[in-house]
Amino acid sequence: KRLEREFHLMLKSNKQYLDHESVSTQSSSSSSFSYDSSRTSIVTDCEEDHNGSMINKDSNHHSEDELKNSKIVMDDLKLIADGMINAGYTKECITIYKAVRRSTVQAALNRLGINFRSESSSPTSFHKMEWKNLDTRMKKWKTAAKVAVKMIFRGEKILVDHVFSSTSDTIRENCFSEIATDSALALFSEPEHMAKSTKKSPEKIFRFLDTYDVIKDLGPEIQSIFKFKSTSSVTSQAETTLNKIADSIKTMLTEFESAIQKDSSKTLMPGGGIHPLTRYVMNYLCFLSQYSDSLTDIMASDSTTSPSSPTLPEKYFDSPTTNGPKSKLSEKFAWLILILLCKLDRKAELYGDVSLCYLFLSNNLKYVVSKVQSSSIQFVVGDTWVTKHEDVVRKYAANYEKMGWGKVIGILQND
Repeated sequence: KRLEREFHLMLKSNKQYLDHESVSTQSSSSSSFSYDSSRTSIVTDCEEDHNGSMINKDSNHHSEDELKNSKIVMDDLKLIADGMINAGYTKECITIYKAVRRSTVQAALNRLGINFRSESSSPTSFHKMEWKNLDTRMKKWKTAAKVAVKMIFRGEKILVDHVFSSTSDTIRENCFSEIATDSALALFSEPEHMAKSTKKSPEKIFRFLDTYDVIKDLGPEIQSIFKFKSTSSVTSQAETTLNKIADSIKTMLTEFESAIQKDSSKTLMPGGGIHPLTRYVMNYLCFLSQYSDSLTDIMASDSTTSPSSPTLPEKYFDSPTTNGPKSKLSEKFAWLILILLCKLDRKAELYGDVSLCYLFLSNNLKYVVSKVQSSSIQFVVGDTWVTKHEDVVRKYAANYEKMGWGKVIGILQND
């Protein structure tokens, strides 16, 4: 009983030395324990804290004395745990440890805005949430996920492995599983609920791509930390969420394509100027091209071919990789721009003056080409696409000049 009380007291009263950041800066093994200076800035890559303000990088570094104290407390916990286990109180020791550390993990996630017992984190609450609030929630989730995986869950795994290093792998695995699984499931299921609850409008795609990137980037660490059979539900949930986010992104791309096709504006731009649809589509694609790696993964996993996106002729553009998954992304971008150009052709017909029609086409296509050249789109569609459309711009410009001079000559002849 004395060891039980001492063990419980040490766990509760030394939380400042057992915080996940301190623990996650340590390296552990079954028989030794050492300070790992490379982990002292584990969360400095996180952009924002749970309140939306920038994290102070200086606050993420513990002093050498604090890290040494952390090591001392962890060694003392191990000594007491070894004593209880050797005395036949393994069950009591593990029960105390799990209860204290489970609440510690949950409290840490609560501070990051992840609370699976809260009504605000229920699937129903996301359905009721306006996009503005949901967008903020997704932004905060990015930071929470990075801190949770890189610091909280990693630190908890290190602590369990050290304190119970003299026990079997099964005991350590079970202990960690009961401490971390529920919280991890709550964390990784949240984006799935968000994806299910929001309308898949095109402007939301960038927040979903950010979320996809975070889960994808954290994937190897999630697999490493939750590698046990008893924690397989966590890796499965992360994979399910990643796939659900990917499906939402595909739907949003389809909605974007549909929005271009449905544009029915008949407004004539003065002097054959740049049409708002041209600016909208190309600005959207410029931002989208910054996620080309993620989009390549997402589209490569799609075994179906959309009937609205037929295969384009090879001469239309050159894929950055031959017969590779990137060709799907290249074709998608080329197809979306082609839809835009077809819409512009129809809008050009609204001009009563043929020369203005060609000026409109020349100006808008020149804008499209310049946007491609000045962004990552060029690396997606390739140089052949750019060369081909530069030639078309020159033809439009030549036709405009021809028609314009034709009018002048006609006037002079009449005079």
